[in-house]
Formats: sequence, structure tokens, C-alpha cells
Amino acid sequence: MKRLFYWVIVIFILFSIASCRKGKEIIRYVLTDEERSFIPYEESDSVFLQHSSGFIFPLKVIQKYTFWETTESHHRSDDYSSYEVQVVRLTSYEPELLIVFRIVPEQIYYSFSATIYNQPYQLSSIHQPAWDSLEINNQFYEKVFVFTNSYPETPEIKADSIYFNKRNGILKISMTNDEAYYLIP
Repeated sequence: MKRLFYWVIVIFILFSIASCRKGKEIIRYVLTDEERSFIPYEESDSVFLQHSSGFIFPLKVIQKYTFWETTESHHRSDDYSSYEVQVVRLTSYEPELLIVFRIVPEQIYYSFSATIYNQPYQLSSIHQPAWDSLEINNQFYEKVFVFTNSYPETPEIKADSIYFNKRNGILKISMTNDEAYYLIP
């Protein structure tokens, strides 16, 4: 009798789960051409940066890809939205760096972000540069955006901000110990 009761419960649970209807996609956000071109790097590109002490090193683009994500839902039957994501990963070996840029359609909160070893840096809009023109390391750049450190109050040395523009990509990485890495044009 106990065995029969057990199987009845198992079958009831399976039918209950199977009967939940899957939610449907209500909207799909696609990256615009402007958003797609905002990160100027292509796979296997190399960029050269110079440390404030003079050390020069290459930063290589190891991946550039797009994929689809869905908005978070708490129940299988919830309707959801999908959005396209573009990711660009850059790395160097000396110094050891891993920088990841991620852009999603503007309708999604914080459409453009960067991480350096999982430390997040945010940029709220690709339409509002911090400076129309800025001199960095004796070079003038137009429409400069600044990614800011999301957690500035930590004791370890890390990047404080990333200066970026659509034409050149990374222009400067400012560190919390007043050192910096500059793009070599």
C-alpha cells in the first residue's frame, strides 16, 4: 500500500510539472548597428598599452561573439524578453590582464559594461560621452567615455577607471595607486 501511495505521489508531481505551460517571448531586443560597432575590436586584433613606468605590452583580442539571453523569470509560465549580447575578451600575459567588454541593447539597464578579472565597471549610456575631447598622454581623443569602478572602497590595487572611445577602444586605465596604462596609437 505504501508503495502504491508513493507511485501515485510521484506521478502526480510529474503531471503537475508537465502541465505548467512554458512562458512565451513577448519582445526581442536586437543590437543596433551603432551598438554593434561601439567596441572597435575584432578577434585576433592586438592593441599596445604602455604602463606609466614605460613598460609596453600587447593586449590581444581572444574572442568576439554574440548570443541571446532572456530576462529573469521566477516561474516557468512567466512571459519573458530576449536580448542580444555582444562580448569582446582581451588578454595580456605580462602583466596578466583579462578585460571583458559586454554590450546589450539600450533598453536593458547598463547597456555597456566592462570587467577586469570579474571587477565590474559600468557605463550607463553609449550616447553621453564624459568628454567631447580629451588629451590623454599627449594625444587628443574625441567622445571619451569613462567606465567607473563599481566598488571603489576596497584596499587592493586595481583599476579605478577605464577611458574608452568608439574609434580606438581603450585609451587609458587608471589604477587606484595612481599608476596608469595608456594606449600607444
